Amino acid sequence: MCILCNDENAYTAYMEYIDAMERQGQTPNAEDAMTAAMKAADAAEAARRSNKSSFLCDPVDK
Repeated sequence: MCILCNDENAYTAYMEYIDAMERQGQTPNAEDAMTAAMKAADAAEAARRSNKSSFLCDPVDK
């Protein structure tokens, strides 16, 4: 399955790139759009990883 089907951020970035190119009157390049989608997916993954705490807290039995 393609990355655009699995990752909403990648799909959104792909469509935003295509829309921006069309608004500028240019013909969108599918390869550049896919590069933009991959960068967005990588950025989203990095953000997701940085939001995780490295500390794990176990409940304390009293």
